[in-house]
Amino acid sequence: MAKPIYGNGFFHIAPGTIFYTIVFEYTDEDEEYYNMTVRGDIEREEDRLKAEMQRILDNEKVVINGSYVKASVISAKAEVRGLRRLSSAAFFIEMRYRPMSGVNTYENIYESEVAEYDYTVYWLAPPGAGLRATT
Repeated sequence: MAKPIYGNGFFHIAPGTIFYTIVFEYTDEDEEYYNMTVRGDIEREEDRLKAEMQRILDNEKVVINGSYVKASVISAKAEVRGLRRLSSAAFFIEMRYRPMSGVNTYENIYESEVAEYDYTVYWLAPPGAGLRATT
């Protein structure tokens, strides 16, 4: 079974849209993703991952500038990372919002849990963009 070992999140902010990319790295001792790729089943796994991530996001509340915003999974990509026992899953997510002049506020409300792996989140915004984020 694939076991997560690290995660990266990238928030790319543009006026009116936040593009959010999440990448999970896995140790894959059973070579699940490699075998799916060889059998031609990887697209089915990507569809499953996309649906599962959308379900997770639907259970969170995202509030931007005081308005609830829906996070939509655009696509998911599962792949082997050079070695058969190293794989990853990437999720491409979009959130549309109404920008305000001055400081824009992003809030993400979700149930507290302890992650079984380390992760890093990056916020990338145009110069001078007013942003305050809380989770």
